[in-house]
Amino acid sequence: MQNLLQQAPASDRQNTMQSYLRLTLRNLVAGMIELESLLIHDGDRSGADEALEKQELLNALRKTVAVLHKTREHFKSKELGELRVELEAVLK
Repeated sequence: MQNLLQQAPASDRQNTMQSYLRLTLRNLVAGMIELESLLIHDGDRSGADEALEKQELLNALRKTVAVLHKTREHFKSKELGELRVELEAVLK
C-alpha cells in the first residue's frame, strides 16, 4: 500500500474517471496507513482522541486537495493552484 502512495498520480485526460478513482483509492490507503500508525503508537485514551481529531483534519485536507485537483480544469486560478500545492506539501 505504501508503494502505491509513492507513485505519482496519472495525468491522463482521456480517462478522468480512472484518475479520479485512483486518487480516491490513494486517499483511502493513506488514511488506513495513518490510522494503523496511530493505533500502534497511541495507547492511552486521551491520546487516541487527539489522534482521531488530527486524523479528521488530515482527511479534510486530503478531500480539499482532491477537490482542487479535480476542478483545476474548470477553475483556472493561480491562487487555487498554489493553495493546492501548499496543502499537498503539508500532507507529505
